[in-house]
Amino acid sequence: MYYIYHIKGVKIGVSQNPERRVRRQGYSEFKILEEHTDIMKVSERERELQKEYGYRVDSVPFHITMERNENARQSNLGKPKGKAHMNKMQRAAKESKLRVENMSKFNKTKRRLTYTDAQQIRSEYALGAFTYAQLGKMYGVHAVSIMNIIHNKTYTTP
Repeated sequence: MYYIYHIKGVKIGVSQNPERRVRRQGYSEFKILEEHTDIMKVSERERELQKEYGYRVDSVPFHITMERNENARQSNLGKPKGKAHMNKMQRAAKESKLRVENMSKFNKTKRRLTYTDAQQIRSEYALGAFTYAQLGKMYGVHAVSIMNIIHNKTYTTP
C-alpha cells in the first residue's frame, strides 16, 4: 500500500511507511491524504496534489525513484558492507603513492604532549570544567587524544 501524506506548510510525499518517513524528515505531524495500491497512480496523484497545494513538484516521479532504489539494492546484493569504502581508500593511497615511510613527515608537524601535560589534562577534566574538545583545543591536539589520556590509554608512565 502506498500513502500520500501531507506535512502542512512543508510538502506532500509518498511512502509505504509514512510515520517512519515523516519522522526521518524531522517532523511528527502529518495527514494521510490518499491510499493507493498502484505505484503508477500514486506517482501521478502525488505530483497533481503538489501542484494543487502549491508545493514544489518533484522532478522525478515516485515510481522512478523506487525503481532506482531497487536497482541500487540489487547491485549491492552480496557485497560486504564497509569493505567497498576501504578498497577505495586503498586504491587512492596507491594512486597517490602515499607510503608509510612518508607518513613520518606528517607526524612531525603534530603537537606532542608531555607526561606533565597529560597529568594536567586529567586533573582539569576531573574538575568537570572542560570537555574533550575544549581540552584538545587548549593543548593543540584532537579530542580523541584527550579521551585516550583521560582513559589512561596513553601517557600512563613518565
